[in-house]
Amino acid sequence: PQRQPPLPLALPVRRHIRAMYKIHFSVGEDEATLLTVFTKGLQCDVEVAPGKNLEFAKNRAVDKLWQHIPFCHAAAALTTLRLFEASTGNELSDTDLAEDGMQLVLAQEPPVPGQAAKETSEAATAFASAVSSMGRHKLGLDARGGNAANGAEKT
Repeated sequence: PQRQPPLPLALPVRRHIRAMYKIHFSVGEDEATLLTVFTKGLQCDVEVAPGKNLEFAKNRAVDKLWQHIPFCHAAAALTTLRLFEASTGNELSDTDLAEDGMQLVLAQEPPVPGQAAKETSEAATAFASAVSSMGRHKLGLDARGGNAANGAEKT
């Protein structure tokens, strides 16, 4: 019988370094968006593999953002928002491919680049604040103190 060559002590490791795309999402500050999610200042960064579309990236953002919205249908509310490019205000399609460094806005109304969002009406602000406070209380989010649920925090 033929003798087999000895096995190496360590097998070579194949490293597949796959760069991930980093995409920044923020939730719009327009009145219609405020009345959809009842929270201002939400934003997050997500990483997606090259070749993924914006629907995939948006779903990753929803996974991070929903827990900061003080009511039980938060994920559904976020998924109804439209997708805009922050620098131009152009609406993007879910089927567009993700690109590294994208700055995107989830909103009901297109953002106007270079301008702050219009002030929301007093009635809309009061309603959103009341719903948000009640929701945070019912979900026990107000016990954390501070702005845990209101979070302009990057996650």
